[in-house]
Amino acid sequence: MIEKFYSCTLLSDVVVNASLATEGNMNSLDYIPGSSFMGIVANSLYKEFNNREKDILPILHEGKVRFGDATIAINGRQSLPMPLQFFTDKEKKDLKNDPVYLGYAMVGKEVKDDHKKKIQPQQVRSGYFSLSEKGIDFLESIPKKFSLKSAHNRQTRTANDSQMFGLEALPRNTQLIFSIQYENPDHIPFVEKHLIEEKRLGKSKSAEYGQVKINELKKKQDDLSTFDFRDGVLVYAASNLCFYDKVGMPSYQPIANDLGLENGEICWEKSQIRTFDYATWNTTRQTTNSVRYCIARGSVFYVKGAKTAKKSDFVGEWQTEGLGKVVYNPSFLKGDLTTEKSAFSKHFKKLNWEDSFQNKVKSAPENFSTPLLSWLERKVRSGQKELEFSNAVHQAIYGTDADLRIFDKVTSSQWGQIRQLATAASSKEELALKLFNNPKKRDGETDGQHKARKGHLMHGVAFDKIWSKNKNAPVKKLKSTFEIEMDDNPTEQSRVMNAGKSKEFIELFAAEMAHRYIRMKNKQKNG
Repeated sequence: MIEKFYSCTLLSDVVVNASLATEGNMNSLDYIPGSSFMGIVANSLYKEFNNREKDILPILHEGKVRFGDATIAINGRQSLPMPLQFFTDKEKKDLKNDPVYLGYAMVGKEVKDDHKKKIQPQQVRSGYFSLSEKGIDFLESIPKKFSLKSAHNRQTRTANDSQMFGLEALPRNTQLIFSIQYENPDHIPFVEKHLIEEKRLGKSKSAEYGQVKINELKKKQDDLSTFDFRDGVLVYAASNLCFYDKVGMPSYQPIANDLGLENGEICWEKSQIRTFDYATWNTTRQTTNSVRYCIARGSVFYVKGAKTAKKSDFVGEWQTEGLGKVVYNPSFLKGDLTTEKSAFSKHFKKLNWEDSFQNKVKSAPENFSTPLLSWLERKVRSGQKELEFSNAVHQAIYGTDADLRIFDKVTSSQWGQIRQLATAASSKEELALKLFNNPKKRDGETDGQHKARKGHLMHGVAFDKIWSKNKNAPVKKLKSTFEIEMDDNPTEQSRVMNAGKSKEFIELFAAEMAHRYIRMKNKQKNG
């Protein structure tokens, strides 16, 4: 298998709910599942089904491509969930300054600290870490943002009474890293074509959530180091695991063979696992799929009497969506020969949230070496970019060569809908289809089906009264303003072509045109 790594930068807050529940507390995951990236690729590939059928089956349904989970980037490296074998003193809970004990080494023993005082160990159940030259860099938790929202009434354009709900989200500017494994190198360009660049994922994508930017990560990720464990094999679950027994029933008790080992027996007393279940949502069928019963990421199996030369493997079910990744005898589970402590004890470095990811996936310029200066430099660039867009929009609407009288009858609500479509679109190509698509009617296609394939501006009352006038002159003017070239009668194989104007320009242009319409109407009203 060929493994390639990618960075995922959150351009807005991203909602990745831990369950499908729509009532009560809706908690967000602190990582992005591989199924989200698989969904991005599937959504695009199935639009080209007739031409890509031979590629879709192996990529999405035969396990030839595995989409991994995206976890927080720590010092430019992909992080791992804390292993459940890590324990600390319950009174102190300090990985940085106090000893870290290993669960399998404590079985049947009375654990004491350096002062021979008996302690009560407590399991570390959250956080992420990455191995460094000096030890282990770790984050105790991933901060999340909470927003209170209200359901919207489309008729009155007001908030619905008694319909408040909250959304928990991963904050914007967070950087994560994930990998994809390819069995056939020919599949790499097909996947990257539909995956790389700005996309949308998670919940509430039609609102202000879910915008991400995915890039190929040029820097190679270091392989995890392992050690020789004399009693057997320690199997660390780097992702969630899902198993079925011999009769096809879900099982929380796999055997050694299920974990990719030819022999040995799992010692449950020395293993540390947690379990959960969840169901995925099938948008096409508008219902849930069957419930999956999983062993949680970070779990560790103690397989006595087993041996393996492999460093890692994929086991169990749903490997295409990122489940099933295990690591054998990882070095961070190595213990001191004379105590129950981790070999890395006293070498844990606690990181601040900003230090963990800011400016790590992309290194800062040499003259911006400190975190504060790097942050200020990014703010300056962001402000400069917004100013450039604003100047371009102002020149297009109020410049000496601007003549937009053809849009005088386009209402502010129409411009608002154009802006909303631009905000929700994942690319300029998708936006052009949503606005201007005007396909020919297929054989046997009903009027309703044909209308559903048309762009927003190409049908309806607004099209009849405004956009269709003078042989679609307002539509053609808008295309030229947005610098979008598109065949008026596209075939199934035709492509949308976009020139220089970006999605951000279109959003600002539509917003300003809405203000222009309101000012024009107020001026007419006041004489």
